[in-house]
Amino acid sequence: MINDSMELKRQLLETSLEYKEEIREAFQAVMSRLGKTGVNALLISGSLAMSYLLYRAMATPVKTIKRKKNNIAENEAQVVDVYQPPTMIDKLADKILEQALLFLLSLAKQKLIEYLNDQSKKNDNTSESEGQVQGRS
Repeated sequence: MINDSMELKRQLLETSLEYKEEIREAFQAVMSRLGKTGVNALLISGSLAMSYLLYRAMATPVKTIKRKKNNIAENEAQVVDVYQPPTMIDKLADKILEQALLFLLSLAKQKLIEYLNDQSKKNDNTSESEGQVQGRS
């Protein structure tokens, strides 16, 4: 009688440990997938944000200055466009910004493609496993 209860207790402990290990493995797999998805999402959103900021920096309009003349009434203002021809450094900075923008956009494109491929593979795997389960029923 005592041996039977000890044997039952041992079997239950073994089963419990097996379930615990399975749950741990499943949890680690989910965390791994979430980690990869999170990193991809951060890379994609960061690349797109930097691309947008670089684009905004490159596309700034010419600044205007409002200056009042002594002989014009105080409520009237003359708008003067301030234009300075671009220097060699300005042109170089524009080219560097363009290249950085293109690099960030291509990085975002690659990460989006990887993410979409992973999602399509996951969807294919789940649909296949559901088909197998339905075929057995």
